[in-house]
Amino acid sequence: MLIKLDDVKQAFTIEEKDQDNNINQIIQAVEAEVKNRCGRSFETAERTEYYNGDGTDELIVKEYPITAIDSVYDDTDRVYGVDTAITVADLVYGEIDGISAGIIDYTEGVFMNGTKNIKITYTAGYTAANMPADLKMSLIKLVGADLLENNGAIFAISSEGADGVAADRPGRLRKQAWKILNRYRSRRI
Repeated sequence: MLIKLDDVKQAFTIEEKDQDNNINQIIQAVEAEVKNRCGRSFETAERTEYYNGDGTDELIVKEYPITAIDSVYDDTDRVYGVDTAITVADLVYGEIDGISAGIIDYTEGVFMNGTKNIKITYTAGYTAANMPADLKMSLIKLVGADLLENNGAIFAISSEGADGVAADRPGRLRKQAWKILNRYRSRRI
């Protein structure tokens, strides 16, 4: 999970423990919705993906931030043998607006035109240690909005939690959260 029960409880000054299972279910539902709407998973994992080459030196992958590229093949026959491997040192991946964008530049050539001719194995995503604060807070706000809308009477949620999260309007929390989350959408959607 991207956020934890304690993250939500601290942000909204929730002290009760009897609804922890309910809060955890809301966290899971919110994270699933965010992953679906953003077109990506966010958690650090190794991925193998296939892309169409377009004759340019740029490849946009689904997941980011990219933390490592293990292998890239450019093979119009889709065999992906050692003779079609691209030297990883010839690939550069960077950021847009301070966010790793999942854009890979091939500095020593171009990706051939083809269908599923590019095979890439890479590691990308966030850990608890490197998750941007705005991403984390956006998820917390969405959970808080659901808590307020569906269970507001159950929780002793203060009007402003410890992290300055205004908790009085679910719609406002959602709007604030999605404004940030839209920056984290997959570039391939």
